[in-house]
Amino acid sequence: MKFSKATDYGLLLLIDLAKLGTDQFTSVRRVASAKGISERFLANIVHDLANAGIVTSRRGSNGGIRLARPSSEISLADVIEALEGPIELFDCQRMPNLCQHEDLCSLRSFWSGLREQVRGSLAGAKIGDFAHIQWVTSPA
Repeated sequence: MKFSKATDYGLLLLIDLAKLGTDQFTSVRRVASAKGISERFLANIVHDLANAGIVTSRRGSNGGIRLARPSSEISLADVIEALEGPIELFDCQRMPNLCQHEDLCSLRSFWSGLREQVRGSLAGAKIGDFAHIQWVTSPA
């Protein structure tokens, strides 16, 4: 399982938004510039997150983007599913009858259990859990 750059950037964006006050907005332009991300790419990410009810936006001079709900209520699973779609390890998990060997597959229940464990871990981790962490890099 590998997540896209959109998910990586989306998570970074949401952690930054979680550090703002609940009534504070920031601009896509400001975040894109600070993170070295294409503004257009970040705007597409914000669009997907807004459609999922994770962020909200407001136009105007005091507008911008902010979290739509408290960071303690937004899980990593919410974000990943908004940007990637359902968390699946194999196509057969989301598309029944895809594989002609489905009825005989001895790995099917193992993969399903593993998927549930991964999704459960991601659902239990909230954006707010990461907003207070200060990353420190050691000098080279």
